[in-house]
Amino acid sequence: KPDAKAKTQVAAKVNGSEITVHQINFALQRLGPQNEAQAKEASKQVLRVLIEQEMLYQKALEAKLDRDPQIVQALEFSRRQYLAQAYLARQVKPVKPGDADIKAYYKQHPELFEQRRVYRTQEVLATTNAEQQAELQKEFEKGVKSLTDIAQWFKARNIPFKAANSVRAPEQMPPDFMSRIARLKDGQIGLLMTPGGSLVIHMLGSQAQPVTEAQAKPAIEQFLTNQKNSELASAEMKKVRDASKIVYLGDYVDLGKEPAPAQAKAAVPAAASPSPSVKANEKPIDKAIERGLSGLK
Repeated sequence: KPDAKAKTQVAAKVNGSEITVHQINFALQRLGPQNEAQAKEASKQVLRVLIEQEMLYQKALEAKLDRDPQIVQALEFSRRQYLAQAYLARQVKPVKPGDADIKAYYKQHPELFEQRRVYRTQEVLATTNAEQQAELQKEFEKGVKSLTDIAQWFKARNIPFKAANSVRAPEQMPPDFMSRIARLKDGQIGLLMTPGGSLVIHMLGSQAQPVTEAQAKPAIEQFLTNQKNSELASAEMKKVRDASKIVYLGDYVDLGKEPAPAQAKAAVPAAASPSPSVKANEKPIDKAIERGLSGLK
């Protein structure tokens, strides 16, 4: 009788089909770093999952699902996507920033680090078109005294809106939004507009919570690495595109006349964990503003 614990690369058999140690190790790599005890326990869980997967896989083959046109198409799509991503990943070699790069970024962004502040705001967010935004801009030029006035303005025009209290740290905001909200002084009311929306912000106050260079270094290093990798990936994509002949046909013939989509901007680095006072990006409206806006919604 063979010893079940004898050294083998086969971890289990399901109806004669083998599940190997290599399959388990491949799955474990995707779980991230673990100590020996964690890896041993995780390998058992992974094997159980692989056994269930193999049983269902065999049933799928018995049902000839691998010949179903939709499933064949989905499998081919996943294969193409994985290979495309693998090619790009191998072309882009991670570049780790040096200490000088990290120090320069720290100094160039005092609003994120040395002068970092946490902002308390009351906000009214509305769905608006270009014409309504132009009217709202004129209203602000006349002078806005309170969010209640703005809420009344939206209600009179049947413009949907919602109100909320927010506590935000710089790393919780998109870069453009952060730079604009940072210009508001305590007590000021500001207007931010995007295609399809208007955000009116009453700056209740802000609290200084600076971050030292030592504290910020890991986050800056990761951010700069991601940023550089993104740039390298874009450059490689451009090189591949320039070397390819692309012809648009049928309903998509005009697509070839459009400019390539702009590269999305990277988010600001989370320089430090938010302080205990920053519990959420957005909280339900508090009682004071709730009373002020009651009946206007």
